Amino acid sequence: MKTSDILTDEKYALAFKSKNYLGIRYDEHWATYTNDPYTGFFIYGLPYSVDPRFFNIYALPCDDGHSYNANTKSFDLVKVGEAVPEEEKPTVVATVNVEYAVNGFNSGDWGDAGAAKGVLNNQLSKIITQKYIAQLPWLPLEAWCDHRRLGLPFFDNPLLCT
Repeated sequence: MKTSDILTDEKYALAFKSKNYLGIRYDEHWATYTNDPYTGFFIYGLPYSVDPRFFNIYALPCDDGHSYNANTKSFDLVKVGEAVPEEEKPTVVATVNVEYAVNGFNSGDWGDAGAAKGVLNNQLSKIITQKYIAQLPWLPLEAWCDHRRLGLPFFDNPLLCT
C-alpha cells in the first residue's frame, strides 16, 4: 500500500520517497558484507509503499506521541578511523536527517553467508519454512515462537561480532 495513503497528514508530504529509492549509501559507516540488498544504505525518508500494519507496529523517531527524543532530528557521521585527541571533535563527513527515517538495525562485522550455521535442506526445514511464510502476516507471535524454539527457518544473515 502506498505510504502516502496511510500517512495523510501534510507534515509527511516532503518525506515520501520514489518507488525505486534505496537511500544514501554509507559503505564506511554500515556493515556491507551480507546478502541484504539494502546493505549500507540509509533511508532518510518514508518508503514509497509499506505493509498497511507497519505504522501500528513501528513508530517514526520524531513523530508526535512517539518521540524517543524530540530534540534529535539529525546526527553526524564522522570520519572512520580518525585519531581524535580528547579536547577536539572528530571530522564530520555528513549530517543525516532522522526525523522520518525508516531503517533496520545493521551493525557488526558480517561473515560469509551461511558460515555461522549450515543451511538445512531436509523435510522438516522445508515444512517449517512454509509454515513460517504462511503464518507471518496473521500469526507473527506463533511464527516467532516456532523460529525461537526450532531455529527454523534459517535466516542467511549471520551477525558475527569480532
